[in-house]
Amino acid sequence: EEKLEELKKQASGSMNNRVSQLYSLRCKACHGSEGQGTQVGPSIKGKSVEYILSKLDDYKNNRVKNSLMQGLLTNATQDELNTLAQEISSFK
Repeated sequence: EEKLEELKKQASGSMNNRVSQLYSLRCKACHGSEGQGTQVGPSIKGKSVEYILSKLDDYKNNRVKNSLMQGLLTNATQDELNTLAQEISSFK
C-alpha cells in the first residue's frame, strides 16, 4: 500500500486520475488509464489482487502465450507484480 502511494505521487496528473509510473509504463497503453480496456487490451477493472497476480505470473513465466505481455513482464520483480496487482485491483 505504502509503495503504491509513493509510486502514484511520482506520476503526473490530477490526484483522481493518477496511476503509478509502473502502471503507466507497463499497462496503460493497452489497458487504459484506469484499466477500462482499449482496442488492444481487455478491461482489467474489478479483478481481485489474487486473480491479477495469478495472471501476471502466468504471463511472466510463459504459461499463457502472449509475447507482448511476456515481454513487458520478463524483467519485472515480484515486488513490482505485487504493486501492480494492488493498484489494478483498486480500479472500480
